[in-house]
Parts: sequence; C-alpha cells; structure tokens
Amino acid sequence: MKRSIIYFSILFIIFGLSSCLHVFQPVFDEKDLISIDIIDGKWTMNSTSVTIEKANKSRIMDMLKIDIGKSNPPAVVEKADSIRQDKSYVLSYGKGELVYHYSLQIAKINETLFAQVIPIIAAPEDTTKNFENRYVGFLGQDFIGTYAIAKASIDGKNHLSLNFLDGEKIKQLILESKMKIPYAYDAVFDNFLITANSAVLKTFLSKYGNRDDIYSSVHLYSLKR
Repeated sequence: MKRSIIYFSILFIIFGLSSCLHVFQPVFDEKDLISIDIIDGKWTMNSTSVTIEKANKSRIMDMLKIDIGKSNPPAVVEKADSIRQDKSYVLSYGKGELVYHYSLQIAKINETLFAQVIPIIAAPEDTTKNFENRYVGFLGQDFIGTYAIAKASIDGKNHLSLNFLDGEKIKQLILESKMKIPYAYDAVFDNFLITANSAVLKTFLSKYGNRDDIYSSVHLYSLKR
C-alpha cells in the first residue's frame, strides 16, 4: 500500500491537485452520475481558457478508443462503462506546451452537487501522436488512480465553481479522531489516502459535505463565460 500511495500522489502533483483529498475508490458509480448540459462549452478560469465537453464527443475519448482497440487481448467495454462514458465530461486547459485533461463526473447528495475528478492525460495539443501511460478515467477496467472530490456550484449558464476537499485539513481531523472513515497513512512520507468504499464515501459527504472548514482555499476554481 505504501508504494501505491506514493504513486497515486504523483499523478495529482503533475496535474496540480496534490493537496486535495485523495480517495482510492470512486464515490459515484454510473447509477449516481448526472448530465448537466449547460456546463458543456468554453469557459475562462482567471485568464486561462478551459473547455468542458461530453466525454463521448471528445478528442481524448477518440484517442482512448484507439488504445482499447490495440489492446491484447482486446478490451471489452462493459455496459456500466458505456453508461459512465455517456454521463462523463472532459475538462481541458492548456499550460505551457501541454494540455491537461481530466475526467469530470457529477452527482447529487442531499441536493448538493459534487464532482469527482481524475487526471486522464497531460499531452501536447496534437492528440494524434502516440502516447503511453494514459490514464483512463472513464473505464472501470484497466485503470489505476485516485479521485479528488469537489463541491460543484452552477449559477445559471455563465458560472461554475469547483471547491475541492482539503486533504491536509481532513487528514488532521481523521488522525485526531474527529472524523471517522477508513484510511491508509504513511507517516514516513506523510502520504494519506482515504480507502473507504463508495457507500461509506457517500455517507461521509452526506454528513460532512456542507462543512465550509474542510474545503481548500487554494483549490477553489471559478469558471466564467
């Protein structure tokens, strides 16, 4: 488990979400996910251009389908995976010479919207090139990674905010026994990972999800158009 925690953390360091809370299991499965068509399109985050598009219509999905077709033995896309793809989005933005792509999946708990986010790939804009070690956030199979969780707020068609759970704050509350949820902790490398299953994670969000003090002041992203 120690090596796994270090490996998972590296993914979020690359994508800039290293201080968010990381969970080993997805909170939401295909039955929980909802589609919100108004988030599809072009956005601006500070001065950065951001694109959100339906996963099945994205260039990244086209690239991943090519990968799946090349797998040996051939990969099989299960019904649950197909539903997940239909209800998933790809959030992309450029930084330097790379474009960062995330899987964005939204669900509702107690009338509050939450998003689970996972890195897919950071690559040059030309996605026709051959890249290895792609992270498939839409498929339940052939995937290794962790999820970051954010509270999502949509104000009409022109404002979307994602406020991520703060990993350090929640870690301290759990280690001080002020919150209870299964976890793994490597004190030597200070790596902390929530290992609870989806049902327990949903209960956690239902109980604590509206507490303002467990969210990050750094990873609060406001998208406008």
